[in-house]
Amino acid sequence: MKQNNFIQQTHFIGILLPEDITLTLEDCRRYMREAYGCKSWHGTPIHVTLVPPFRLQEEYSTEDLARAIEKEVLHKGLGFTAHIDNFDSRFSDKRVCQGKRAKRALTNSYAFGDRTLFANVITGDQWTRLQDETVKAVLNACPGCTKKDQRPFQLHGTVANRDVPAGVMTEALQVMNELKLVEDFPVDNITIFERRDSRWEAAVTLELGGAKMMKEYKFYGWQTADCKQIDSTYEKIGNPRNLYDILSQIWCADTCAPRMREKWSRENQTLGQCSITAFLAQDIFGGKVYGIPREGGKNFHCYNVVALPDGGECIFDLTSEQFGDEVLNYENNPAQLREVHFGKEEKHERYLYLKAELGKKLNKLSMLELIDKAAKGSIDAAAELAEAYFTGKYGDKNPAKAKKWASYAAKKGSSLIQELLSKL
Repeated sequence: MKQNNFIQQTHFIGILLPEDITLTLEDCRRYMREAYGCKSWHGTPIHVTLVPPFRLQEEYSTEDLARAIEKEVLHKGLGFTAHIDNFDSRFSDKRVCQGKRAKRALTNSYAFGDRTLFANVITGDQWTRLQDETVKAVLNACPGCTKKDQRPFQLHGTVANRDVPAGVMTEALQVMNELKLVEDFPVDNITIFERRDSRWEAAVTLELGGAKMMKEYKFYGWQTADCKQIDSTYEKIGNPRNLYDILSQIWCADTCAPRMREKWSRENQTLGQCSITAFLAQDIFGGKVYGIPREGGKNFHCYNVVALPDGGECIFDLTSEQFGDEVLNYENNPAQLREVHFGKEEKHERYLYLKAELGKKLNKLSMLELIDKAAKGSIDAAAELAEAYFTGKYGDKNPAKAKKWASYAAKKGSSLIQELLSKL
């Protein structure tokens, strides 16, 4: 009989992600589990791997690793702000890997084939230094337990791994990338993971100094932009900063004012977006839109002012960064009326397009929330999800998925779903 010489790995080291990103990626995992049956790595906490899995010799312990990292890494202030740029499934190392053992090693560590879907974390010198210092500390404390790999390191947050069915990756990536997960996040911890039975668990989390804990924005008034939405349609938008994050995924040349369109770029994404953005923000948060005179009063740059319950005002300008270092005056400016601005048909059409795209983003978030609740056993959520797939409430109609969730709800005892099942 052929012997299995596979060495059981006992530890790896990574970075735990913030709660908001973790919840998003957990929703994505649930979607992959419900839609495609993916379960691999779903028991492991959401993280970015810093030191891939290794076997710690019996004479060493998790406490030895923790003490080494505390002594040699934490005091160096290596925390920083990192960036996630949507999802991917590509190879990160193009070299040919011969033989089953080599292919398995490559898949387990740094490179991914077409059966792994992950949130793409942008690499950089700060990641490299943090990894180098962590590996060095681990090897100083526990010689021989791991080594610095010379292959390219694909930073990632795993959504599905190894058990993604063949032929579905393109569809799955499309669903994930519609979320437009483009986020900054603080690298503020180093976490040691232990294998316990068949699961990886976070054993020790150490605080990493130097990380920026609050996301910074470039638009005017972002620090105090805390007014709340007044329309339940937009309940998922907690404040203007949230709106800016979503609109950053929507603003494009088509939503830019025609006279500025040739100069629009992703780097200057708010160029020519002011009036339609300000009036959309008014739909969500209420208040008034004011205009700063430009070009001798020929045009106005629009911004928002919302009255607060305490008698104060929330003044914010989601598109101010297009002016760079220019200081704008936000006092004593004339009010702007949508009837006047939308008298221009092309501007009204751009506003309607921006509003519709925002609705699509919010619908996708609602769908993932329903999937999450249904996966946790909510009969009402399963029934609502079935209805949504049947009617196309959150996108294209999908009778197959409608039948799947309707059958699940009926099996769990829902009497209200029988009519939908009869239609399917």
